[in-house]
Amino acid sequence: MIQYFCNDCNVPMETSECSICKKRTELSSTVYWCDKCNVPIYWDICLAVEKKGIMCLQI
Repeated sequence: MIQYFCNDCNVPMETSECSICKKRTELSSTVYWCDKCNVPIYWDICLAVEKKGIMCLQI
């Protein structure tokens, strides 16, 4: 999953600018693995087989 995070306000955001303090946010990404398809996915559920993936990397 790809999301933004404001380090100053310590909250996740939906855009590259914090809606609280108006400062630039950091980009955060989590990569999951689908055992059934044997591929990396960006969401916690694989849309192809509707199976929950395993979190394997958080940046």
